Amino acid sequence: MSKFYTLMIKSIYNIKSSLFSSINYLRKFFNDKKTIDSIYKDILENKTSKINTLNKRLKSIDQKTRKLDIEISDMKHSTEIKENLIKSIQSMISQKINQT
Repeated sequence: MSKFYTLMIKSIYNIKSSLFSSINYLRKFFNDKKTIDSIYKDILENKTSKINTLNKRLKSIDQKTRKLDIEISDMKHSTEIKENLIKSIQSMISQKINQT
């Protein structure tokens, strides 16, 4: 019976040591995790800020591009109208010349 108790005590001691070791490991792990998370949080905030800034720039450029597209379209339309007027005037002049 004494061997049995001795074996139980050794087993309990091993389990206790293992538990303390696991607890210490987990404590260290979570402390390291907090440190890494805080560093990552700063990096993430910095990158998020840069992304937001770039998104604002992109929106601004996109708006300018749209305005320029509209202006170009208007200029093309105006040019077509002027070309038609010039052709019409040339036609009238040529008719006038032919009549005289």
